Amino acid sequence: MPNDHHVPRVHLRRFAVPGSGRPPREWFIDAAEVATPEKTFRANVRKVAAEGNFYTFDDFDGQESRDLESFFGRLEAAVAPVWRVLLDDPNYALTDFWPLPARMRGALAWYMAAQIVRTTRQRKRLDAWGAS
Repeated sequence: MPNDHHVPRVHLRRFAVPGSGRPPREWFIDAAEVATPEKTFRANVRKVAAEGNFYTFDDFDGQESRDLESFFGRLEAAVAPVWRVLLDDPNYALTDFWPLPARMRGALAWYMAAQIVRTTRQRKRLDAWGAS
C-alpha cells in the first residue's frame, strides 16, 4: 500500500535530524498526535504526516489510479530548485536571486495552490461531493 504524504517530505526534512549512515538514508522528526500534542515521539519522515493510499482513487473506467500522486510528484520536482533558492540560501529570504524568474514563480504558484487538496478535510469534501 503506497504511503501518501499530506505534508511533503521536502518540507519535513527541513525540521528533521539525520539518522546513521553517510549520507544519511533516513531522516527523523519529533512529532505528536493532534489530540495529545504534549506527547511527542520520534518518527521517520517517510511515515509521518502520511496515510496509506490517500491519493489512490478509481478513475472514470473504475480502474485504480495513482495519477494524483504522480501529479504531486511532478509538482514537487518542479519546485525543488525554488526551495533551494528560497530556503538554502545563506541569506535566507534576502537572497540575491530575486525576483524569481517567471518559470520558478509559476512552479511555486502551482505547488502552493495544489497543497489545499493534500488535507484530510479537503478529501472529505471531495468524497462528499462525489457521493452526492
